[in-house]
Amino acid sequence: IPDFASFYMNTFKLDNSGQLWVSNLGGGVLVIDAKRETMRRLNMEHGLTSNESSCFLKDKKGNMWVGGKKGLDMVDLEKNTITSFTPREGLAAEDIYTIDELNGSIYVGTSKGLTLLSPSSKGWMAASYGKEQGLGAVDFAENSSLLHSNGQYWAGVEEQVLLIMDPPKPDTLAAPTFITGMSIMDKQQGFSNAPIIE
Repeated sequence: IPDFASFYMNTFKLDNSGQLWVSNLGGGVLVIDAKRETMRRLNMEHGLTSNESSCFLKDKKGNMWVGGKKGLDMVDLEKNTITSFTPREGLAAEDIYTIDELNGSIYVGTSKGLTLLSPSSKGWMAASYGKEQGLGAVDFAENSSLLHSNGQYWAGVEEQVLLIMDPPKPDTLAAPTFITGMSIMDKQQGFSNAPIIE
């Protein structure tokens, strides 16, 4: 076991096998197995998006989720794989402060809003919610959330308490598309009802 005096630890979580996951800001994640008296470190060299972790979630399948300063990582302990999520994959922001689960969906609180990751046949679908979607405040406080089994989501956001009464649903309405002009070889083309070939 290392000298913990040199570590800045801010959260702990037990996985299904009883291993203790410890966030170590700047040093990755420590995974301690007290029964076997072993410790291993997970960091960017192993595939994490960041060496600075701030929150954990153990999901119903036994996967461990690690929220950090550069993204979110799902550690599949059975397959021994890490799947990473960043704004490229649909997160509202790269800095993760809260992680919760309800009915297989993962709720991720960031500095720019809430992202809901839902499992799909293609992997994970991401939908992000911010001020444009009706959230009054978007900067989540670290480890400040609670997801109730009735679907209510509580979180500390910008020195306020955010309450979402019903689980968010993706916006399925598509805005209509109108073609208002066209250029071919930098020449503006007009539209008319005349036949294309005369």
